[in-house]
Amino acid sequence: YVKGVGKYRIAKEGYPYISFFTDGEAIISLDGFEYPLKHRHLDQSTIYTLSNSILQETGTLIVEKGKILVMQTKD
Repeated sequence: YVKGVGKYRIAKEGYPYISFFTDGEAIISLDGFEYPLKHRHLDQSTIYTLSNSILQETGTLIVEKGKILVMQTKD
């Protein structure tokens, strides 16, 4: 699913892995994830947002600029 500028609670819901992508430029923050981020600039070449995981039942994604594709997977 795609998320624009805003604050989102993301539930784990049986999917232990989560990745974030952008096809342009974006700025995001992640809280409650194994690899948290604060005001991190992303572009198409960003790979450090792959295979993260939510530590509890939910994590928080804040999209400060741009759009983010969120993919939750089991493997």
